[in-house]
Amino acid sequence: MGNVEQTFINLKEQLRQRVGEASFSSWLSTLAFHNFKDGCVTLSAPSKFSADYIKRNFQKEIFALFHESFSDVNELNITVHHTHNTESETKKIPSLQPVMNTNIAHIEPDWYIQSILNDTYTFDRFVIGESNEFACVASKRIAQSDQKLFNPYFIYAGVGLGKTHLLHAIAHEIQTISPNRRVLYTSVQRFFDSYVRLIKQNQVHQFKEQFKNVDVLLIDDFQFIDGKKSFQQEFLYILNSFVEQGKQIVISSNRPPNVLDLSPALKSRLISGLVADMGKPDASHRFEILQNKSDLLGTRLPESILNFLVETLPHNIRELEGGLRRVVAYAELMNRSLNLSDIKNALKDLISVATKTIDLDLILIKTSTYLGVRESEIMSKQRTHRIVYARRLVIYLATRLTDLSCSEIARRLGGKDHTTILYAVRAIEKEQKTTPQLFDDIQAIETIIKT
Repeated sequence: MGNVEQTFINLKEQLRQRVGEASFSSWLSTLAFHNFKDGCVTLSAPSKFSADYIKRNFQKEIFALFHESFSDVNELNITVHHTHNTESETKKIPSLQPVMNTNIAHIEPDWYIQSILNDTYTFDRFVIGESNEFACVASKRIAQSDQKLFNPYFIYAGVGLGKTHLLHAIAHEIQTISPNRRVLYTSVQRFFDSYVRLIKQNQVHQFKEQFKNVDVLLIDDFQFIDGKKSFQQEFLYILNSFVEQGKQIVISSNRPPNVLDLSPALKSRLISGLVADMGKPDASHRFEILQNKSDLLGTRLPESILNFLVETLPHNIRELEGGLRRVVAYAELMNRSLNLSDIKNALKDLISVATKTIDLDLILIKTSTYLGVRESEIMSKQRTHRIVYARRLVIYLATRLTDLSCSEIARRLGGKDHTTILYAVRAIEKEQKTTPQLFDDIQAIETIIKT
């Protein structure tokens, strides 16, 4: 064991050179050798937060260095070592401050563990569109600059539109660029629970003290602060303290600050910073999101399926991604290429068919979007195959889904003769019996129209 322990001392110097002085001082300097047993090296970190961060970011590299020196090392474990674990010590109120560069072991509070981030929520995996471009650009500027241009920074959007993704991306970017900056991410509910617990223990003064060593505070789900007046006063104190000290604070909510039930002082302070709205993504943005997510899942779905998902699934990105995952899983489990009937079956609880007025304009718009043919081309006299195909589908769906006569459909589609309408309908009815793609397109567009 002595050889392995001595080797670890040398490996730490190699790690210092590989990761840089800043990262080494912040995360690896306090990493200690614990034991070596049955091929497993166990190292200890001073806190759970530190241990989890090292596992995510450095464990593979540390293991590789060990394995190069000792071929019988086949496993690396990183645990937490507390030097003070008596009953009297564990009853003390723990500090919520992240302590990075110290040999004094401490107990991380349960809610601070929430600061552990989702590795997939990074800027390079955030799909930018017109609805979220401003929020994303502002978030990047905050993460990449020490200047407090936007403080506080308030992001609001509906459920599942990417607020939490941006907060995690900010934290990841800061940890990469400025690893010595202490970043704390948590939800406002965890924040509030800590406040209530300290009130009950008659130690509310500690609530303010626990953020002294935090440089960047990221607060999620801020809407839950609604109506909590005494807590709002304490939060305003922390907010003002951060702004005055030049420390960054970023907040996300499902509603803008001016419509939340906040005290005038807190509302005024939030509005004085930068407020960014993330709206619902449009169809092209949703298509790009699905394409990106399907690539990450290792599956490239046909454009026709992606278009169907874009048009029928909710605009909520989270549910959009959930629907995609379900389709991919369905295809893998069934071990076959999916047709429209399979997809509708897999997503039957997500696709809601609403009662609405269907007219020729709606059919024209949805067919145009689905097939990628401009409405003006469908209305024209052009005779290319793709335009004729789209035009016949519009005619066929109009006869099925509206009360318009053939003459009325002909007139609305550029003055065509009613016999042209009848010919198109008969051609579609005949061809779809032998052409699965045509049948699927009809079913898909009809479902999109009714959804």
